[in-house]
Amino acid sequence: MPKPIAINQTATTTYIPVDATKAPVIVTSYVISSTAAVTVQWKDSDGTALSGPMQIPVNGVIASGYCPDGQFETLQGKGVQLVQTGGGTVGGHFSYIQ
Repeated sequence: MPKPIAINQTATTTYIPVDATKAPVIVTSYVISSTAAVTVQWKDSDGTALSGPMQIPVNGVIASGYCPDGQFETLQGKGVQLVQTGGGTVGGHFSYIQ
């Protein structure tokens, strides 16, 4: 069963509180919105890209849809972070399995 995590950040990088020591983190879906034009990118805790950069316009939203096999995953022992360039508040949620 996928576990949900909220996203609420104004900092450039948020480390997502997922225990990655057990198994890889497999992100099955996400929704991200922003109050300003920003670029966001999913990375692992070492900074390795898990997605390409995604541009969000002012008051825009991006959503992945649900994929039971995962949109992307980390290696075992690696956490997940959402890196943001540009100002504004980024919010939303994502779901993952391990």
